[in-house]
Amino acid sequence: MRADLISALTDWLLTYWVHATVLLAAAAALARLRVLSFAARDLLWKCALVGPLFSATAHSLVVSLPSERLSVAPMVAAAADPAPVAVERAVVGADAARSVGAPLIGTPRDWRGEFLVAWAGIAAVLLFGLAARRARLMHRIGRRRQVGDAQLRDLLETLCLAAGYPHYVRLTAAPGLASPVALPGREICLPEAVVTELGREQQRGVLAHELAHVVRRDPLWLGVAQVMERLFFLQPLNWLARRELQVTAEYVCDDWAAHQVGSGLPLARCLLTVAEWIAGATGPLPEPAMASRGSHLMRRVERLVRGDGIRADHGRRIGFALGALMVAATMVAAPAVTAGVPATRLAPVKHLSAGKHERQSSDSSRAARVAALVAALKDSDPGVRAAAAQALGRLDDKSAGNALAELLRDPDPEVQEQAIMALAELEDPRAVPGLEKLLTSGDAEVRQEAANRLGNVDLATAPAALINALKDPNSEVRQAAANSLGNIDDQKAVPALVPLLNDPDKDVQEATVNALHNIGGPAAMQALIGALKSKDPQVRRMAAEALGDRD
Repeated sequence: MRADLISALTDWLLTYWVHATVLLAAAAALARLRVLSFAARDLLWKCALVGPLFSATAHSLVVSLPSERLSVAPMVAAAADPAPVAVERAVVGADAARSVGAPLIGTPRDWRGEFLVAWAGIAAVLLFGLAARRARLMHRIGRRRQVGDAQLRDLLETLCLAAGYPHYVRLTAAPGLASPVALPGREICLPEAVVTELGREQQRGVLAHELAHVVRRDPLWLGVAQVMERLFFLQPLNWLARRELQVTAEYVCDDWAAHQVGSGLPLARCLLTVAEWIAGATGPLPEPAMASRGSHLMRRVERLVRGDGIRADHGRRIGFALGALMVAATMVAAPAVTAGVPATRLAPVKHLSAGKHERQSSDSSRAARVAALVAALKDSDPGVRAAAAQALGRLDDKSAGNALAELLRDPDPEVQEQAIMALAELEDPRAVPGLEKLLTSGDAEVRQEAANRLGNVDLATAPAALINALKDPNSEVRQAAANSLGNIDDQKAVPALVPLLNDPDKDVQEATVNALHNIGGPAAMQALIGALKSKDPQVRRMAAEALGDRD
């Protein structure tokens, strides 16, 4: 999987987790308000369940949102002098250096790929368990037969006409069923006892209740909630949303049925009868069952007897308005989350510069280490050669430049790459052709590091490959290219930098402002004046400060 895709998926999942926490917690708090009807709570929970999918995606696709980013990139302390570690790997411990990609001290692992693999594996197991559970339930129901009672069929068709529901609803019965249930595919499945033991008024109440589930697409919503509960298993509030949707659906369907029948009494009596059937059943029940175990049965019966829910869909507009407002507020105000980019295999020069003067105090020891590493550049093992080149770059000793330049023709591509990076660390121009080639790598992290290193080399003109990197699909690469062009200070880079003032990534916008400020000149100043109209207040502020620093 490509690095930029891994980064995008990880950021989306983390953003989803934050937004889902905000929305579901808000829905839980609002649902406790007794002034909200069950119809309002039902829509509120639905918005909170699916809203994070849209808000997280919006942060990935929309050009500019005013919320801030929350970074969870690992913070590590760089080693005071990592060169001895590299010496030990290159000279003493050849076996330890065979995997050049292994992180050095102060370099965190890129955990994002492993995180996605683990996430996908666990989600797949949970989804498979859900599918197996449904298969067992359908097997337990047994073979379903079409209901042949013409009067019962007429009752259902009359209810469909009264409700204005234009679709055909299949009516079946099953011997292994203890409670009426609405199934996917516009099907109402009844226990045999409903056909043989209940009177017409009670049958009408049962059909009205189950038809409400069909009209509201409750089987579909329940399936979506169960899938999300398992797919996004790290968000435990999805379990709460699924449970609350099941509860509110039963109350809303009671109200809908009472409204269609004209009274809640037949349905109330039917609920008590079905509860007796369920009490004698064993094993799990299909969902949504009419009077499943653990439901608020007595409260539902009392509401139906009192006629509290006779006005169907009461409060739906309030619930939808609250839910839409919550999603919009989350989309605008909740932060996007980024996993950040862990340090690459070679730490940037700026993280090591603080220790340079201290290392220069032990010249004899330093010379011995450099000599040992230069000798290790000819080791027969490519892993040792690569590790030695890496260590020489960290030691920042220009006397090793010629030896490193010889590795540019090394038969191992990884050794060549480490030699190029080390020469760039020494600010040796011989690294430029190799760095330009690395800017075409399929690995986004390699392209980013190559762009960073070109900014370290003392160049009078900007390489064309570095300017082209401003159009890279990966935002970190574009940001690194902009920073390096600001260090090179070449006027011909200004036209290519200007479009990045409107880049979808805020960090790229800020890097572009800094680069234009460093380059200067009439074209750069005109671009900074245009940046004062940016949608991002941080970019406008930086542009104003940059304009104030120039004569």
